[in-house]
Amino acid sequence: MGTRKPPTPAMQAMYAKKREDTINLIRDAIHAMKGFGEHVTKKNLMERAGVSSGTLSKPYVLEVLEAEGVCQFEGKTNSLRMKTIDREYGELVKETEMMRRRIKKLDERIMDLQRQKDAINKQLANIKAGNAILRGQRQMLMERLESVGVSLGEIRFDQ
Repeated sequence: MGTRKPPTPAMQAMYAKKREDTINLIRDAIHAMKGFGEHVTKKNLMERAGVSSGTLSKPYVLEVLEAEGVCQFEGKTNSLRMKTIDREYGELVKETEMMRRRIKKLDERIMDLQRQKDAINKQLANIKAGNAILRGQRQMLMERLESVGVSLGEIRFDQ
């Protein structure tokens, strides 16, 4: 009895391309049928995709049928899909919690900045009030000096 030679790399690449083409052909046919509201059965799929029932029984094709939830997998819980959904849900929950913590830190930062702004505005109001008092005192001083005849000459006080 002879031993079988393993396929060459070129043959392996050809088989992989053929499998990928078949998967794409079947997936496209499923999506088209779903898009037109057609019921996806093996018979309809064989006609639409132009493949044999043997092709639809290949393990890599069965994975596609299960992932799409059609034929014998219609209405059944898709364990692969559910695992993927559960994993994605878990990742989203973690990401959401991380974002909530980040939002909380940013809210605290905003509150700190608001407190700083309020303190600076209070200082500014105090400075403006002090400035108004000084202007009034300056004006009174200028009027008194003028009333007693003291000339300030070229000294400018408006700056």
